[in-house]
Amino acid sequence: MAESRGLPGDSRDDAVPAWRLGGSARRRFARVRSFQAKKSIRVWPPTLAKLAASYAAGIILNHPFLDGNKRAGFMLAATFLESNGLTFNATEESVVETTLALAGGKLTEAGYAKWLAKNSFKG
Repeated sequence: MAESRGLPGDSRDDAVPAWRLGGSARRRFARVRSFQAKKSIRVWPPTLAKLAASYAAGIILNHPFLDGNKRAGFMLAATFLESNGLTFNATEESVVETTLALAGGKLTEAGYAKWLAKNSFKG
């Protein structure tokens, strides 16, 4: 049986199998953890939108799932923002357009973070 490895800190049985979570995805998640560990002036503190965009890009760009990577990546970002006290509010068209742009290389992770921040508010 393949070792399960999910998102950082996830030990559930339905986590992403290790063979599907490639080295590139592991590095992306490790980068999010390094935001917390480094605390250097250059990268600390990251905004919630930057962290959410990094998680989303890890899923969207590295395809750890057989299907639904763009949906999962966006939902991970939105859920992360909302679990940290923000409300995410964007139209469905905007979500689809922006997430497809990230997946297609027309939008950078930093651009995705700006879009997430623009559509999030406290409340």
